[in-house]
Amino acid sequence: MKSNLGFWRVSFLLLAALFLVTAASRPALAQFQKPADTGQLLQARATLSTEDETRAVAFSPDGKTVATTAGRAFQLWDAATGKLKIKVDFSSSTNPEAHKRAIQAITYSPDGKTIATGGEDYTIKLWDAETGKFRATIEGHEDQVRSIAFSPDGTMLASGSYDTTMKLWDPATGSLKATLRMPGEGTSRVSQPVTWVAYSSDGKTLVTTTSGFGKARLWDASTGNLKKTFDNIKPLFRGMLSPDGRTLLTTGDGDKAAKLWDVATGRIRATLSHEEDVRAVAFSPDGRTVATASLDKTAKLWDTTTGKLKATLRGHINTLYSIAFSPDGRTIVTGANGQARLWDVPSN
Repeated sequence: MKSNLGFWRVSFLLLAALFLVTAASRPALAQFQKPADTGQLLQARATLSTEDETRAVAFSPDGKTVATTAGRAFQLWDAATGKLKIKVDFSSSTNPEAHKRAIQAITYSPDGKTIATGGEDYTIKLWDAETGKFRATIEGHEDQVRSIAFSPDGTMLASGSYDTTMKLWDPATGSLKATLRMPGEGTSRVSQPVTWVAYSSDGKTLVTTTSGFGKARLWDASTGNLKKTFDNIKPLFRGMLSPDGRTLLTTGDGDKAAKLWDVATGRIRATLSHEEDVRAVAFSPDGRTVATASLDKTAKLWDTTTGKLKATLRGHINTLYSIAFSPDGRTIVTGANGQARLWDVPSN
């Protein structure tokens, strides 16, 4: 009797094991996937053919002109119609003062009279915003210039470089006023290339982001004293403060998202997700909306307070590198490989 019980017990265990193996080998049943929330879907109102990588974009202070980069060239466009106004061709034969390598940054002075560009050739160049004519070259960095920003009063120009420094320049004379070198991190003292610089709206704070260990830092713009550090761990592409200075917006390598940080507590309060890395971010002038541009070929608009997705901008066929709001907040420009696009921002 006992042997019979043993036989049936072993048989039952063998049958159970066989069932589990068979079940595991079966393909999983397909399940319907709920569509990801996109918010309102927006279509571009104008496409600007830049014919090269549009790594940086900027609106003029009066909102009438859009500047886009294209390799070693930049173009100025009518923001209302999308028509090309000026193309500054950086061919050495027609413009001997051209950048020798691609432009990574472009910005307007607050008075709208000057355009500054920063390039992979380690230089900053100043141009007449009305005519596109060359004005001056600013030299001093020892590696690529990745970001530039005028102070709100236009008396200073900040630049960030892969040489691990942020430098402050007098844009009127091109003279160097100050240098801040990012501290090394870790036991091997890994260097911290600067990927972005930005002024706060009141001009009292400078923001830097670095790759390497991924730090966002807030500096006193007058003294250069470090005010606060935010640790992202992964390398950061960009960082900027909201107009009221209470929120820090960052985006980094491998995060597939932008992050909103509470400046007072240093904590992340919202994560704004894409399917691929987010390469560019911007606050609307009133600070109520965040725009993100991603390698997933979309841009998105988010509510700054809640982190809720408001709209998705679709239409680019290549990855996005840059994004900016117009001064009145009613238009967005996005930059990708070969083109930029203008979008109307929904009022709600």
